[in-house]
This record gives sequence, C-alpha cells and structure tokens, in this order.
Amino acid sequence: MNINLKATLHNAMEEWMNDNCNTDNWPNMYVGDKTSDLMAEAAASVFDAVEEIQVYGKEKGFFE
Repeated sequence: MNINLKATLHNAMEEWMNDNCNTDNWPNMYVGDKTSDLMAEAAASVFDAVEEIQVYGKEKGFFE
C-alpha cells in the first residue's frame, strides 16, 4: 500500500477510535498506543493481497 494511503488510513482509524471509545457502542476494553498502527498494518495487508491477486489475474489473462 502506498505510504500516503496508509498514513491516511491510520489517521482515520485514530479518529474513529477517539470518536467512539466513550460511547455505549464501544466494548468494555482499552486500546494500546499501537492499536491504530496495528489495525492500519492489518488493513494494508488485506489491501495489498487484493491488489496482488488482481495483478496476477491480469498477467494470466483472467481479467480483460
């Protein structure tokens, strides 16, 4: 994943957690300082896997 996209994703996750952690919807738990980093890394891995299969599919002629 492009570093700028990943940074934007990280910031969005930080904002999402900050906006929701004190609501009734939030589970009874605390998050660590690295939670948004780890969540962004996990999401980036999924994003990269989706891109990888599409590149592979195009190379093998599965997509037109």
